[in-house]
Amino acid sequence: MQAVPHIKDLIDQGKKVGIFSCEDPYNTPFHKDLLSSADYIHLIPKASGLVVPASLDLGLQAKGINAWGIFGHYGNVHGHEVCAAISALNTGYEHFGPDLRQDLDSLSHQYTYQTEKSLRENVVDWVKVQYDLLSKLIPEKQKTLQGAVQGDIVIFAGLVENSEDAKSYKAEILFSSQ
Repeated sequence: MQAVPHIKDLIDQGKKVGIFSCEDPYNTPFHKDLLSSADYIHLIPKASGLVVPASLDLGLQAKGINAWGIFGHYGNVHGHEVCAAISALNTGYEHFGPDLRQDLDSLSHQYTYQTEKSLRENVVDWVKVQYDLLSKLIPEKQKTLQGAVQGDIVIFAGLVENSEDAKSYKAEILFSSQ
């Protein structure tokens, strides 16, 4: 299912939406469309769409967010295959800046690049890992965080496929608790 209409539908149903999404500049058109689809979306851009537990706490306690998503991205853009963060797990990331290396170290503790699979397949697998993490963390946080949103929370995950020129994309929901 298409991601932006799905998210807009959640908002139309009265859901407050939080999204972890890869911060890569190639995702800018997708993020722009997300942010223009509602008065408020809690967008957390992070390398590879890494789930940030502190942002999850903030959304559950202070923002009343009751729908959470994760988006990775993939594509052959300007002759290069992306997602750079997931690809770096296979090719190395010693040349990146220290803060990005720290995020990639965190990523590498949660996911091992599978060389027998394509980069796209690895990105989808990573998104599933983060979806499963959200599915585990949210009920735990509902029990332990004072004032956290209670009840059923929609969890979803998807993939943004960037075009060669990075000016367009296709975003699909791959996993959903609904």
